[in-house]
Amino acid sequence: SNYAGGNTDGFVMLFSFINSQPISFISYIGTPGDDQVTGVSLNSYGGGLAIVGSTNGTGLPQPTSTVYAPFQPQPAGGIDGFLILASYSIASAQMYGSTYFGGSGNDTPLGVYYSTTGIYITGQTSSPDFPVAGGKSGHDNAAERSPLHGVSDAFVARFNTGSKGLMLTASRLYGGSGSDSGVALSQLASGNMVVAGTTSSTDLPLLNPTRSEEHTSERQSRQYLVC
Repeated sequence: SNYAGGNTDGFVMLFSFINSQPISFISYIGTPGDDQVTGVSLNSYGGGLAIVGSTNGTGLPQPTSTVYAPFQPQPAGGIDGFLILASYSIASAQMYGSTYFGGSGNDTPLGVYYSTTGIYITGQTSSPDFPVAGGKSGHDNAAERSPLHGVSDAFVARFNTGSKGLMLTASRLYGGSGSDSGVALSQLASGNMVVAGTTSSTDLPLLNPTRSEEHTSERQSRQYLVC
């Protein structure tokens, strides 16, 4: 695709250190606003690609033939996150689903993991109305809403594909009274997720912590791990 406008667009490329032609394909990803791609993951069974990022623009690229309808067709305000799903080969990629997700504040996905059980995303939100789902029966596109714990919270979300399109089937906010952000995640053999991030909160909720004391002489931004 072509450059979509704004100050920045994202891009994705297939790169190889082995082949004589290192770049097989490269494509812009963007809207007329300012866009960033912050994470990409190949699914564990091959052929699928999940791309996440953030944008303040309207007109998120949609597939020419929509296989999965978007969970959130339009931005909700501020900076919104986005998810794009595509199939790929050695020389091209074909989009088959895309969606915004976020609330009225700023929402920034920073990590994504694509597995057989769903597309898992972590990042940071300052939205008091960030969509939160899961923990109840009958998951669908009607998400609950949950208040923030602090200035910003880390979020962990799971999307699945089905007859209703791209569905937010589970998501949670995590944090203390400061600024918290999830930056990376991976999946254990048990199916549980491991999430790592940063925090300025001195009251981060802890469970079986490897370290429980804070020292004022240390950096204001600290790291955490949630399993």
